[in-house]
Amino acid sequence: MYLKAFVLLIFFFLLFLPLLLIKPNKNRKAAEFFIRYKYAHRGLFNNENGIPENSLTAFRKAKENGFGVELDVQLTYDRKAVVFHDENLNRMCGVNKKVWELTYEQLCNYTLLNTKEMIPLFSDVLDLLEDIPIICEIKTYLLNNDVTLYKVISDIIKVKNCRVCIESFNPFAVRYFRKFNPDIVRGQLSMNFLKSKADIGFFIRFALKNLIFNFITKPDFIAFNKNDSDCFSFSLCKRIFNPFAISWTISSQEEEDIALEAFDTIIFEGYIPKKINNMEDI
Repeated sequence: MYLKAFVLLIFFFLLFLPLLLIKPNKNRKAAEFFIRYKYAHRGLFNNENGIPENSLTAFRKAKENGFGVELDVQLTYDRKAVVFHDENLNRMCGVNKKVWELTYEQLCNYTLLNTKEMIPLFSDVLDLLEDIPIICEIKTYLLNNDVTLYKVISDIIKVKNCRVCIESFNPFAVRYFRKFNPDIVRGQLSMNFLKSKADIGFFIRFALKNLIFNFITKPDFIAFNKNDSDCFSFSLCKRIFNPFAISWTISSQEEEDIALEAFDTIIFEGYIPKKINNMEDI
């Protein structure tokens, strides 16, 4: 009889353990404001027509059209938070240098895609966008636990007092905000990492794909790749816990219509969504 009870105990433990691991923050209220908007990926940019991604002009156009903004933040050599996606300047500035190798003053020697636009400071973007909601993706190496970037971003957000939430593929970045600045809404970025070439080992890719780090990050929302929404753990998390979910990156109205059947809102590029945002009143 004791053996049967022990076996049942083990069975239920194994049954409920995955749910405990993928459980997000149960308080949906914190993220409600951000879910009302649709987000222009790196601003409302057009790289072919003189409006570079992650430029002040791209962010200004998103603001003028009533969209939220998704942007990428990383550190320069002198620990300035700048808005730039790639690790290397080659694609956007035509020079084979890395952002973290250069001071901000040195970065200002380069322009984006041969325009007059320069790589902006995160603080300058916040000044421009004011009360427009922003999703700030923290650009770090996966599982890198150097908190310098997290602290710089956190301090800027607190000083500017803007409508900013953060997201990252790196669960340690999300966990930092849970621990040290829980008032800032935080999201876990994810995708099917088993299809990724990231050199982090099978078990880490498995854990990232299946949201297993949720138990330490407790994200307020989950941002998941539009092509991977059928991943079992994401579907299970949505069904059981109903967290807010953001689909990325949507590139047409048809994709948007499909995505909004499973997600609460979207990050988009390359087209203008029919509806500016999902809210009736701010």
